[in-house]
Amino acid sequence: MSSWTTFVLSIRKRLYSCRYFFCCRLRRYLILTFDIIRAEVIKSELHHHNPWNCLLWCLLVITLLSSCQTTKYLEDDQALLVSNQLEVDGKLDNRRTTTNALKTLYQQTPNTNFIFWPREYFYFRNQETGKDNAFIRWRKRQIDELPAIYDTTLSSASVTTFANYLSTLGYFEAEASYQDTVKRQKAKVDYTVIPGPRYTFKSIEYKTDNDDILSLLEASRGDALIAPGEPITQATYSAEVNRIVTLLQNNGYAQIQRQDLDKLELIRDGYELHAILTIKEEADIPHQIYHFGDVIVDPYFEPTILQQRDVMYEYEGLQFLIDPDTSYVRAPALRNAIVIEPHQIFNKEQVDRTYKNLNNLSAYRFVSVKSRPREGTDTIDYVIQLAPQLKRWVIEPDIEGNLATIGSRRFLVGGGVGLALTNRNFFKGSELFNTTANVFGEFDLRRQNQAFNALNVDVGTTLLIPRFVDGLGIFKSVKNIKLGKEVIWSDESFERFAERTTTQFNFQYNYNFLVDFWRYNSINADYSFNWRPDRRRSIDYTQTSISLFQPTTFNRADSLFKVNRFLENSFRDRLITGFIFKKFGYQYQSRVSPSNFSWNFQGDFELSGAEVHLFNLLLSGARKPVEIANLELAQYFKVSFELSATQEFFKKQQLAARIGMGVVRPFGTGKFSTTINVPYISQFIVGGANSVRAWQQRELGPGGYEDPFIDPDDPNRSAFYQAGDVLFEFGIEYRFDIWWLFEGALFLDGGNIWTVNDERPGAAFSRNFLDQVALGTGFGLRTDFKFFILRVDLGYKLRSPFPDPDTESHIVLRGINDLNLRNANLNLAIGYPF
Repeated sequence: MSSWTTFVLSIRKRLYSCRYFFCCRLRRYLILTFDIIRAEVIKSELHHHNPWNCLLWCLLVITLLSSCQTTKYLEDDQALLVSNQLEVDGKLDNRRTTTNALKTLYQQTPNTNFIFWPREYFYFRNQETGKDNAFIRWRKRQIDELPAIYDTTLSSASVTTFANYLSTLGYFEAEASYQDTVKRQKAKVDYTVIPGPRYTFKSIEYKTDNDDILSLLEASRGDALIAPGEPITQATYSAEVNRIVTLLQNNGYAQIQRQDLDKLELIRDGYELHAILTIKEEADIPHQIYHFGDVIVDPYFEPTILQQRDVMYEYEGLQFLIDPDTSYVRAPALRNAIVIEPHQIFNKEQVDRTYKNLNNLSAYRFVSVKSRPREGTDTIDYVIQLAPQLKRWVIEPDIEGNLATIGSRRFLVGGGVGLALTNRNFFKGSELFNTTANVFGEFDLRRQNQAFNALNVDVGTTLLIPRFVDGLGIFKSVKNIKLGKEVIWSDESFERFAERTTTQFNFQYNYNFLVDFWRYNSINADYSFNWRPDRRRSIDYTQTSISLFQPTTFNRADSLFKVNRFLENSFRDRLITGFIFKKFGYQYQSRVSPSNFSWNFQGDFELSGAEVHLFNLLLSGARKPVEIANLELAQYFKVSFELSATQEFFKKQQLAARIGMGVVRPFGTGKFSTTINVPYISQFIVGGANSVRAWQQRELGPGGYEDPFIDPDDPNRSAFYQAGDVLFEFGIEYRFDIWWLFEGALFLDGGNIWTVNDERPGAAFSRNFLDQVALGTGFGLRTDFKFFILRVDLGYKLRSPFPDPDTESHIVLRGINDLNLRNANLNLAIGYPF
């Protein structure tokens, strides 16, 4: 008899004896629930149903017991708030968003649960026992929650808050009410909101005694956010005030502030309002135009040391307290970052851009931009203080590891170490120079004759220049293109683009060795740009890139290629190029919402050999692939994206999710475009510490194909090499705080890769691809050291992409007994997986 059957029988015997010993108001429901569980146990035993159903029923009973017991701690006139419901009766613009915002304004909310258990139950239990120890104190911080004892005054306050919030959106006649229901010391509250009509702006009028200011405002009326037909909202009014203040400050009015703008005066005309915005001006201090004075730069400022130095050097209008040629960062680099123009009309935007540009320089740990108005004049001097980094060179270690048992005769252990060497001011222009070296080895501890299985070596060098360097002149050529009499890229917008763009040079070398199969060398050099239009968007553009892929195969790989033509076609000497365009990447990070929700999007488009293919097409019709020094030029496009989201909950709990997709395909004309695959290093892979964690890297896929060349019980075939043309993967992770530096996680991963034009059964992408998605689950432990997170995850295969030949089932994890180290894939890594 299996261990699971024994466990089931023991539960069944105990159910009869304990079903009558629970005393609470819901006893008859609990008895019924226990009878259902007993029936489920018997059914799962007799008919071999999934035993997890019984576990779910048991959790349901425990939840009912704990929720039932919480009310016994209440006084007779007390009730526990268990539900808030909100109904909107009437028309409401942006109904879903506004309703969600209203739900965040509840003045009292029901208690949350810790997994399945109500948190207030732990609070009551602790009050009852009165115990105090380290575990109890930890539980108080992380799990316990004050009971939400229903309070009608808070419900009334919620109603008032709803009406006030809707008035800020232009619903000045909004009404709200509530109706509560208290039964068995549990309270449910139903809120009703009637928005009423929404008021809009009819027109706006500016009033001021300063004719110059009035002229500026009238000239910018086309940019006004308060426009006819626009809803009257608090956000619109605040944005318009900010726009006006920014406009005036950028045109010399340095002293004007938000408080100088009177509250908006509204004159009603039906449901439309005429707005009057007045700019106050004190009689003794009239608003005037200011000018920049001297700009003094201290490139060697030490906040802890009192320093008094005279101006020693002047460079392009800037006055330095030390000779820039001997300073930490050279004067040209600082002048490029400081956009304040001395002795010109004051412009607040120039001050803000200067502060932002200097903060982006990696050479400095502290930046201060201080204004010093000259008393009795219209001149403002600026003092810029720059504190260099304490260490010019920084060394950072890195680790990675995994452990997995595959079959009965393979025990794979992998581990790697890395070292990063960083210089924050390489050429004395705040250039960031970074060199990394990583070595990863894999061993099969159950292989008798040779334990060593694989080796991977990565060496890379990056030079990040904190300014725009148009080495090939392509951007300037585009800038000078005219449409009619106007250039398509104005000098002002080009200057803004250049100011927010950094330049990067990369060199990467990779050596991969798989015992008895192959080794390959991959060398890559590229020239790219990063443009950050704002804090939330980032755009990467790789202009020029050249990569060399040179594999060498051994006897076992040659045998593999006979049954895997897809892999054989991927293992050829290739030159991967992009001379004008290689890769475009876009990333967006959302704001954190009032409910602590945020999301991130990242998309990439890569193109190889496009310029060469176009040249080949014009010359010979692309009847054969182009070769340089016996190296075939790869021609392919690659598109991928990843969308991730995070929702934070009560007491450092977080639910994170992500989904990623991608496709890579060769292109061109002629027969070769469909017979030559994408290079092996450019294809998609899954598995590993940052993917589907129940499988090792390159172990999973393609599709539902079961590779006969990989025998999990053969110790001489410890190789994972799967790659594909199509990628689909997702992950869900529940993160929670445990104690001190330690965090826990429960996760579910899924995904696979597929090929195109592949003769292997089940490997090619088809409409039934969802049936070939693998699932893995597990749990992890993380240690948060503030400056980095050490992560250990145990992944278990839950669903295989192909059925087991004996049971004809995709399910791999069949019971609690399978949750052991022998079936786990252990992942060790730095940082969160997503």
